[in-house]
Amino acid sequence: MRRSLLTFPLLLTLGCQTMTGSDGVLRLAPPTADLPQQLESLARRADAATERGEQLRLAAEGMAMGDTCVEHYPRDASCYYYRAMATGLYYKVKVIGYQTGVKQMIADARKAIMLAPDIDHAGPFRMLGELFTQLPKTTIHPEDATRDLDLARHYLSEAVTRSPEHPENQEALCAALIAGGEESACKMGLPVDRKRHGERK
Repeated sequence: MRRSLLTFPLLLTLGCQTMTGSDGVLRLAPPTADLPQQLESLARRADAATERGEQLRLAAEGMAMGDTCVEHYPRDASCYYYRAMATGLYYKVKVIGYQTGVKQMIADARKAIMLAPDIDHAGPFRMLGELFTQLPKTTIHPEDATRDLDLARHYLSEAVTRSPEHPENQEALCAALIAGGEESACKMGLPVDRKRHGERK
């Protein structure tokens, strides 16, 4: 008998459970109701990982779990937002093919905005703003996403408006202003993590 390529540990990672029917055949049960929360936890673990290999592994698991989450909970913004987070972390480590990840992130973040724009302190707006700040100015292929500081400021201004108390929103907006040569418009004394908001050349 041909063995499935999905091992039991991976199935559990994706939020799936197994069950044995009356006929003794092992089958997949529907994902648990807390799958979106599992995905958030996994994405945040990937974000916190300090070792590149570990971050890549966790991010890849997050992308796969995100696919399952979107399939079973298509109206839950968490599925799209945290899949986008995992995708960004994956291509942060594995740079080759990152434009594929960028397009997925943009689509997922925009879907999250449609469903729940204030998730994670206006996180989808912050994510898009940071993305359009950090993208390269030019690429080989005209259809690729590139840096757009006007769009970045639009998204980040919305993030600040929706969640002004969240420091990452202020910090990301400041980084976008600095990238556009508007450092004087940035609030005095506002710290900017230049490594976090570094641009691709």
